[in-house]
Amino acid sequence: MPSGEFDELRLKLPRFLGERIGGRVEVGELKRYPVGFSWLTFGFDAAWDEGGSIVNHKLILRMGPRYGVLAP
Repeated sequence: MPSGEFDELRLKLPRFLGERIGGRVEVGELKRYPVGFSWLTFGFDAAWDEGGSIVNHKLILRMGPRYGVLAP
């Protein structure tokens, strides 16, 4: 993944999660895993408010490649 796309993902991920959760989401550093076959695989911490308490979650993001045989 080119660094420009990685930076774009870092900016879009909190917004994407926030739209689904219905509130502000803080996303920690993305860690790229070199395994996952042709999928891009990242691990990260995310935190958001659940009923008045901030909770932390460890999440995995798997994305299909933009190009190639398995592209979406």
